[in-house]
Amino acid sequence: MILKKIQEQLQALYHIEMEYDVEDFLTSNKKGEPKITKIGSHLGNEALLIKTGMDHVEIALFLDPSIIKALKKRDPFTQLNCHNLNPFLTAVEGVSHFIYFLQRAEENQPVTQLELEIQAEIDKYLLACLLYYQLHGEVPDFLLTTVFENFKWHPDLDKEQLERYVEANRLAAKFCFYIEQHYIRHKKWHTALEMARNFYHLNHWQKIRFLTP
Repeated sequence: MILKKIQEQLQALYHIEMEYDVEDFLTSNKKGEPKITKIGSHLGNEALLIKTGMDHVEIALFLDPSIIKALKKRDPFTQLNCHNLNPFLTAVEGVSHFIYFLQRAEENQPVTQLELEIQAEIDKYLLACLLYYQLHGEVPDFLLTTVFENFKWHPDLDKEQLERYVEANRLAAKFCFYIEQHYIRHKKWHTALEMARNFYHLNHWQKIRFLTP
């Protein structure tokens, strides 16, 4: 149910209606079949698996069992802290990939891996912000650093993947730093979320232009 709650939070944030339940698409098979596109965490513990047919697309979401176990043991919607923050961020990344890909598919819009990764990084930060504020009445100073700096790249990433993740991290951090400094720190939540919502519905090149003026 934790993943479903995350899905509901993201859909409410971005005003998205979707009939699919992310928990129905979970898989324990990370490798999938041949010719499957994998879009996932730079830590290697999450991946959206995409198989494209002649007239259809099949998807599944892999999350390392340790992520699910950690979130069941310590529900982040009850208490978010150092024990479950990283598993929560990984779960948000996976659900973000799931929603964003399907939302674009339903609108018959193309989507790039860089676009998916930028949005997932932003979603991780925003949902953690909202949850911390809801539970504790404030957003911790360490959150930006935790999301965008306190990790190591997975050693199996090839050069293209690493460059994409680094760029997604850089651009998303730029966006999140701006809204934190200008809006969230001043409790201007309406403005911060409206900006995030408008950004979400931009396409790939509109997002890049917005972040690289």
